Amino acid sequence: MESQNTPRIVNINDIHQEIANLFKRYNYPFLTLEFEMAHLKAWARTQAIRLDININHFVDTISNLFWAIAHAQSELGYSLIARQAVTNPKGETLTTYDINTSLDFKIPDLYFWHHNYLLTECLYRCWERLTYLLQIVFLSNINEKDTYLNNLIDELAKNSIHRANPKMNALKKLINYRQDVAKERNDLSHENSSPMKEISVEVKPLFGLKLTGSPKYTVSYKYSSVIKIIEKQKSRYIKIGEALKTIMDFTENTNPIKL
Repeated sequence: MESQNTPRIVNINDIHQEIANLFKRYNYPFLTLEFEMAHLKAWARTQAIRLDININHFVDTISNLFWAIAHAQSELGYSLIARQAVTNPKGETLTTYDINTSLDFKIPDLYFWHHNYLLTECLYRCWERLTYLLQIVFLSNINEKDTYLNNLIDELAKNSIHRANPKMNALKKLINYRQDVAKERNDLSHENSSPMKEISVEVKPLFGLKLTGSPKYTVSYKYSSVIKIIEKQKSRYIKIGEALKTIMDFTENTNPIKL
């Protein structure tokens, strides 16, 4: 018989199965199954030969993109697991005069915001690699990694041949998709590493009342709906798959003309 002190071992396969169950329940796609590594590599090799670009470099780039998508998919899964146990998934507000009273905030809430933060960073990295994939095909200087997606697409649109590509309008839509994620990521990375926009605490002293003893305050708490937040992240995740399909289609419909 096992001792009560024997640590419980959590099987990673059980976690994966739970993520798979949640993806199915909420109708989330597994992008790593829609875009399997072997198929992506085969596509990259075929296009590299056709477009006369470095085969190994192009294959490695799309492999890196696959793993960026896998990381985002994993973080979305862990966010879904945490979402099942957050205290108030629909959000909550509270106003109190007792500074010692607060919203109930537990470990699952902390895990949700932790994985949501990492998910945003992973989605941003997906867009970096999507941009670099497009850049390798259409820019002569493939080592220049600081070209943003909007600048690259604007340059492509200036070329009459690329402008006639039947997937050009779909490609242009990716600019707003990428900027949405970049804005959120930069805010989290450079400004607020905590979910300050989603969990707010406002403390105001009470005036005009005869106060005795300790100072009196009104404390207002606001906890945003994690259901709405994870739905927004789901949409961003799905758009990564749409973006990859668009870039693949755009590439297939073009000739090897570098900018």
